[in-house]
Amino acid sequence: MSRRALLPLSDCGRPFACAFWIFCLLLSLSRPAAAQNLIYTFGGSYDPNLSYSDGQAFDGTNYTDLPPTMDLGALEGGTFTASFTVPAVLTPSSQTSTSATYGFGPAASIQFTLFDAAGQVKYQSSGSAAFVEGDVYRFPYGGGNANQIVYASIAGFDVLGVIPPAGASDLGSIAQFNFANYTDPAHTHLSDFSFPTDPATYLSFPERQFNVQVSYGDGDIENGVDPYRFFDTNAYYTVNSVRVTATPEPGAYAILPGCVVFGAGLLFRRRRTSTRRDTACRVKGRHYRGSHDATPGSPEQKPG
Repeated sequence: MSRRALLPLSDCGRPFACAFWIFCLLLSLSRPAAAQNLIYTFGGSYDPNLSYSDGQAFDGTNYTDLPPTMDLGALEGGTFTASFTVPAVLTPSSQTSTSATYGFGPAASIQFTLFDAAGQVKYQSSGSAAFVEGDVYRFPYGGGNANQIVYASIAGFDVLGVIPPAGASDLGSIAQFNFANYTDPAHTHLSDFSFPTDPATYLSFPERQFNVQVSYGDGDIENGVDPYRFFDTNAYYTVNSVRVTATPEPGAYAILPGCVVFGAGLLFRRRRTSTRRDTACRVKGRHYRGSHDATPGSPEQKPG
């Protein structure tokens, strides 16, 4: 009988390890798909025809024009990139016969970068918005139906590169996407009030805008009570590219690292056991030959 036959449990670790890996694989495949987030990424070019700046101070007697809060001239010929992340499964927080509103938390804030014509970063968002909302509209308009998607981050975030006017402590900030068909109401772009996940839907709109607004005001501007001043600058862009990417939640594959660690430990333990067993077999083999195979007087058998 061979030495391997004398140790029938020598390979018991191998089938157990295989079974363990198969169990982990089946478990990961059988788990229901984890909820996902969707990352929306947009790009486009600066629109000087829509961009504008308005600023004025009134001391009770004289009106004075004030400089813009953003240098729009430096953005001419430039581009932008912007993104936001929302859950893949969305339920409107409110809905009517003509619109649906989706409320989001600060984590869904629009993150953007504005570039100049040379591709250098001119302005960039920083931080999270205090208020994030998405709206989908469908209502009769111009002999057809108006379709519109609005997604906005309002207040609470900074715009790096903007220098506040003297004496202004806080600037108001808004970043907003606006997709609409008011110039072509005969063409229907939305079939329901769900938040679109198909890039082609956004690119099909004739009006595809992204704008960043930085503003500031002090005094009683609404009633024109002096003294007061206000600054309001809007940079507009035409959206030319849209990408929507699905991202699993962190816990979706949490079981796999555990399987890898446990399996590696099992394999290491089996190798150590196998090494010790092989060493024991070699020692046992030498003892067997020395005790029974050697003839009297041979070099393998030492005299008593």
